[in-house]
Amino acid sequence: MGNQIIISISREYGSEGHTIAKQIAKDLGLPFYDRNMLDEIAKEKGFDPAVFAGVDEKPRNKLLSRRVKGYSNATEDNLAQMQFSYLKDKADSGESFVVVGRCAETVLKEYDGLITIFVLGDEETRVKRIEQLHGLSEDEAKRLVKTKDWRRKSYHNCYSRGRWGDSRNYDLSINSSRLGIEGTTKMLEEYVQGDTLLYLLEGGLLDWEEARKVAADICAALWVLHSMGAVHRDVKDSNVILRGSDAVLIDFDASRLVKPERPTDTVILGTTGYAAPEQFGMSQTDGRADIYSLGVLLNVMLTGQHPSRCLAAGHAGRIVRRCTMMNPDQRFRDVLELRDAL
Repeated sequence: MGNQIIISISREYGSEGHTIAKQIAKDLGLPFYDRNMLDEIAKEKGFDPAVFAGVDEKPRNKLLSRRVKGYSNATEDNLAQMQFSYLKDKADSGESFVVVGRCAETVLKEYDGLITIFVLGDEETRVKRIEQLHGLSEDEAKRLVKTKDWRRKSYHNCYSRGRWGDSRNYDLSINSSRLGIEGTTKMLEEYVQGDTLLYLLEGGLLDWEEARKVAADICAALWVLHSMGAVHRDVKDSNVILRGSDAVLIDFDASRLVKPERPTDTVILGTTGYAAPEQFGMSQTDGRADIYSLGVLLNVMLTGQHPSRCLAAGHAGRIVRRCTMMNPDQRFRDVLELRDAL
């Protein structure tokens, strides 16, 4: 990646993405850019920042604005372009920094050190947070959350080809309601400072001892999650970070609480190839769905291929085969049993 790191964090209103971004910048000792850019730009160009204070990260009114030869009469447009230029100048100088919003994942996409993150949250959690923060009723908070999200989406989609909040446009999307502010901050810092297993496997396969250690670390992480009555549902190489000799499981966006009273999952999530059959509507998922995915991952670490194409040899292959049985009842009972087998 090189020495420059640019962390772009976009966020839903009420997800505390701003708070998380600010803490990451503080912990990593990096400059932090948000609305404060306006003061810096105003100082450089010699205008009163109050002129633009009400239009920061707001979409232009298409009915009242015009573009002529690339120039716009909309104040919103002019501020956006000044902020984009400011960020590019910072990136061109080689500076590492954290930036919130401002379409940075699009504006700075040409820089190798860019890491793009989208922080979302459960609506109920976000509404409750806004109620408490601003002393609003539940209905008032809901309206404010919807208005702010609409405004951010409209602003972003005005200047970016990728859609706001679409996980395909970000390196990582994370639901802060799952881990809380502190937990989300810690996980993102681990992500930023580590290398994904996917990246490391591009340089070569792991031997048995290396793969076994990674799988055992993931088992330990999953045991904590499963003990809370939740399932990760997206265990794969790009969701594992290696820091030294330790493997860290990340991206809990697809995770959910186990609901045994329901015959199937209400939302199909996961990654094809890694996702267990029950994640595609065959039955309700529980911790054994993660065991299936971990079995696939173990095989990928050792052979570079899905077990249906090339099964790992010997003891490892026997573990993979049991992990990936179509019938969940034929897999390991839980991740502790799997860890013992490893």
